[in-house]
Amino acid sequence: MTIRSRRVLNGLMGDRSARAIARAHGCNHQVLSALASGRRASCSRTQAEAIAQALGVEVDDLFMERATKKSFVKEQAA
Repeated sequence: MTIRSRRVLNGLMGDRSARAIARAHGCNHQVLSALASGRRASCSRTQAEAIAQALGVEVDDLFMERATKKSFVKEQAA
């Protein structure tokens, strides 16, 4: 899943570190840190769900589905 807004993610994290959030909620601190810094733009659905839960928001508030070639072809055919 692709992050919608790094600014929103950083705002939700506040002054807490990625490591502190991950430790308290069981999500991967390396993925969270990479998303917050812009070194990474996407992660798996499982990781996105864990991050959203840790930050107290719905997964769709922070992430959007990555378009795949199959989904793009289906949309064009419709």
